[in-house]
Amino acid sequence: MFKFKFHALSGVAVLLLTILSFAVQAATLTVDSTVDVDPAVTGDGSCTLREAINDINAGAASADCPNGGGAFGMADTITFAPALSAGTITLAGVSLPVVTVALSIQGPVAGDPGGITISGDDASRVFVLQGGGTFTVEFNDMTLTAGNASFIHSGGAIASFTADVELNNVDLTNNFADLEGGALSVQNGNSASLNNCRVTDNTANGTSAGGGGGVFITGDLTLINSLIANNATSDDDASGGGAFVGGAATIVNSSITGNTTLGNSANGGGLAVATGSLVINSGTISGNQTLGTGADGGGIHLDEADAVISAATIAANAASSGNGGGILANNSDLDMVNTTVSGNAAAGDGGGILSSGGGMQSVTLVHTTVAFNTAGGPNADGVDLSSGTLTLNNSLVVQGDPAEPACRFVADSFVNSLATDASCTGTATTAASMNLLPLANYGGDTETHALGNGSVAIDAAPNDALCQDSPAAGGAGGADQRGVTRPQPIGGLCDLGAYEADGTAPLPVALSSTPAAPVAISENGGAVTLQACLPAATTASEDITVTLAVSGSATPGVDHDLSDGSNIVIATGSTCGDVLLSSIDDLLTEVDETVVVDIDAVMSASDSAFEASPPQQLTVTILDDDIIVQEVPVLSRFGMLLLLLSTVMVGLFAVSRRQT
Repeated sequence: MFKFKFHALSGVAVLLLTILSFAVQAATLTVDSTVDVDPAVTGDGSCTLREAINDINAGAASADCPNGGGAFGMADTITFAPALSAGTITLAGVSLPVVTVALSIQGPVAGDPGGITISGDDASRVFVLQGGGTFTVEFNDMTLTAGNASFIHSGGAIASFTADVELNNVDLTNNFADLEGGALSVQNGNSASLNNCRVTDNTANGTSAGGGGGVFITGDLTLINSLIANNATSDDDASGGGAFVGGAATIVNSSITGNTTLGNSANGGGLAVATGSLVINSGTISGNQTLGTGADGGGIHLDEADAVISAATIAANAASSGNGGGILANNSDLDMVNTTVSGNAAAGDGGGILSSGGGMQSVTLVHTTVAFNTAGGPNADGVDLSSGTLTLNNSLVVQGDPAEPACRFVADSFVNSLATDASCTGTATTAASMNLLPLANYGGDTETHALGNGSVAIDAAPNDALCQDSPAAGGAGGADQRGVTRPQPIGGLCDLGAYEADGTAPLPVALSSTPAAPVAISENGGAVTLQACLPAATTASEDITVTLAVSGSATPGVDHDLSDGSNIVIATGSTCGDVLLSSIDDLLTEVDETVVVDIDAVMSASDSAFEASPPQQLTVTILDDDIIVQEVPVLSRFGMLLLLLSTVMVGLFAVSRRQT
């Protein structure tokens, strides 16, 4: 009896589950037209995006947009017919209907943002999200462009007032907002997550409450495998040229590059985080800038927002009239592990890092390289703390300007760390002995400074808990910035800074010329062959590109020409590669001119490490020995013409006399 009841109940359960499975399926409407008019035309047999949103909000399908799924109100879905792939929906001067309920909008081609484009035509926003309570709206596989939130509005492409926003494989490009969030604005503490997205070339005027040229989030932001690039804010106090976050910002394997704030006191050229927190795990913050007076934090500005940054590169950012070229942390603790801070600049203090505020904030650097940053202020170009504590563990600090100290104060705690002057650790180590190679991709997801042959940073730290502890414990996690296991070789000693030499010394690349430099060549058809070579009996396992730095008094393209631009390629299987430097005859009388050639960088597709060895410059002098063709003065030519005409006239007169 028991067995029978069990089977009967099982059958009923299966039936109930089957019924429930149909009941919980969300409604699905399919857009089959790229036409947009407002108000939407009903009863014409075409389902437009405007109609589909109206139906979703109403919770009922129309004749034009039949329901291809389950019940409404279960996070409904809008899809696009395959025939619309690569198509564009251009809005009719009015933003789409306000989305008031949970919704997923799915582009026609999975994983492809170009599958469908929705354009505001520079006349209106694209999407507005606002309902009676908090809900989630998801955007997948599409491009949102030319959204315009003018007349004191925010969010050019998407403005959310009550919804959490999720974007997957979405491009937000060339949108504008008069207030915050050129592309995306999420207000009232709601959150946003961007996965495999690109936020590019958007602009927000901004306000004193915040800016966010690309993204403005008052709640939490999660950025995964995404790019925020070339966005800007323009007004005073409009912080966050790329993004402004008022909650917890989590950035994973993403880049924030080339963003700008233009206004005065507009902080955070790339990213501004206020009264929240920041976690970066593998990312690049580069080429961002603040241009206005008193605008701080060229790359990142933190205001009461503690940060943990690991496996990241903060490079070539600038606070053009302010402080903290790479990072300014105000009343914020900053922990950096396996990170490179390189080539940043500040007009004031702290070219690389500036920590400010009246509290006891801390800066802790573990296996971090701070190098070649510059500052116009009197305090420090590398790590500058106005107050608080500095800890340097297994790290390197290299001055960008010998006249500027690397640190403002000697670190409160330091272990196995080196700096190029005594300001950080009390002792100085020359930059030449550290032998950092140029910032480049030597493997992994981010750029680093590889350690060249003989660097004193190699094997300079014990293989202890500091090298092996997890990042959460303040250690390096047993791997360098690229993910290379520490130490190399296994069982050996650890290297200092963000880069662990993998046991294979960088290959030296030597530059030479035929004829041997220094050499003088004729301006009239002169040439010299420049050659880059690996060590003898060494062949390239793949093409190696040697980029040349060319300087001197001669002008490229006017006085001389390189046959292959500024690159020498050592082809696979070869030991050397060469280019021809030839003079250009300009037929001018001038002084002899010089061409100075050096190696700027050496790279290959697999990101193997190379170094110019020995570093050298080749000087080629172009002699002013061309043949000058003197032109006959115009007056002389005119006189010759008169003489010729006179001769002819005299001859004709003589002939006429004889005939008479």
